[in-house]
Amino acid sequence: MTNDKFKFKDRPKQFKSHLYGGIVSVVMGLVYLIFFELSVGFFFLLYGILMLVNYYYSKNFSYIIIENKGIKVNRFIPKKIRWEDYTGMKFYVGDIRVLSKNKSIDINKELLNDVDIEIIEEELKARLPSRQ
Repeated sequence: MTNDKFKFKDRPKQFKSHLYGGIVSVVMGLVYLIFFELSVGFFFLLYGILMLVNYYYSKNFSYIIIENKGIKVNRFIPKKIRWEDYTGMKFYVGDIRVLSKNKSIDINKELLNDVDIEIIEEELKARLPSRQ
């Protein structure tokens, strides 16, 4: 199990919310640009475009990648922890915090399926450094 590469994507429900929110914001921005104030229209248009970019990024790139080198969480600013630096994990209400010597990354459980969460937890527990 520790020699494989795992990729975990967001739930499809998450994709739909970004897509629908982006489309609605772009339409509202265009309506405001044409009929009302320009500044409000630009705000809605920019927000909608950012939501559509987030939808595209989330749809095409995996949320979490676990491989032989380490664990990586892909967002606009990806974070990675190498297994050599991995020191442990903590469980919070909706998150798993992966700890290293210098930094930590949070995994949002609400974005993943229950089976994916179990696989991630098993892999993190298997990679825990032994205490001497």
